[in-house]
Amino acid sequence: MPEEIPVTETVEAEVEATIEAEVEAPDEEDKTDEAQEQKITPYPCIDYRTLPDSVLSDPPSVLNVTSQQLNDILQDESVANRCAIVYFYASWSYYSCEYAYQYNALGRAFNSLPILAVDLHYNDISSPEYVVLYYPSMSLFFNGTIAKRFDPSKSFEELKTLVTNVTGLEPISNVTLSDVDKEGPLLTKPVPVENWLLQFCWWYVSIVGVVCCIYYLSPINYIRTLWSRPKTD
Repeated sequence: MPEEIPVTETVEAEVEATIEAEVEAPDEEDKTDEAQEQKITPYPCIDYRTLPDSVLSDPPSVLNVTSQQLNDILQDESVANRCAIVYFYASWSYYSCEYAYQYNALGRAFNSLPILAVDLHYNDISSPEYVVLYYPSMSLFFNGTIAKRFDPSKSFEELKTLVTNVTGLEPISNVTLSDVDKEGPLLTKPVPVENWLLQFCWWYVSIVGVVCCIYYLSPINYIRTLWSRPKTD
C-alpha cells in the first residue's frame, strides 16, 4: 500500500519549485537582453573592390595617410555609403605603437574597405567632423562622419569581429596575427622625437632662474640693500 505524503510536505515542495522557477526566469531574460545588445545592425558600407578607382592597396595593408589625404578619402561624395576605419596615433607614443601590432594585421585582413592611419605628431586634424579627443583612438567613419568608436587595446580577433559586425564586410579568413605585422606599415616601437618648443621652455626657465638667483643672492646686491636702508638715530 503506497505511503501517503503529508499535506505540509507537499505544500513545501510546491513552494520550493515555484521559488526555483522564479529564480531561473530572470536569468533567461538577462540572456535574451544580452543577445539583443550583441546584435548590431551594420552600416550599409560599400565594398571598395567594386569601385573603378579604389584607394585600396594590393595586397591589402594599412594606409598611412596625411590629414589632406584623409580628408580626400572621407569626404569623397562621389562614393555613396563610403566607410573607412581610421587609427589616430603618435609615433612617439608607447601605447600607439603597442596597439599598432594588431592594427597592421587588421589592414591585411580587410580588402574591401580602407584601413587608414594618421600620425598626429606630423598632421594637424582641425576638422570638426573628426573629433579626436585622445590617441591612440580608432573609429569607423560613415560618409565622412564618425559612426562608431573602437577600443584599440582589444585583440586582433575582437577587432576583426567588431569591424565585421558594424560594416557587414567579411575579412580574409586565413589572415592571422604574425611577426610580419611587427614590421609595419605602422611602427611597433616608439620613435624619439625632438620637441623644440619644450626644450626652449626648459632653457628659458633655467636661464631666468639662474639670473634671479645671481641678482638676489650676490654680495654686491646685499651690500647695496644694506646701504639703501634708512638710518635710525
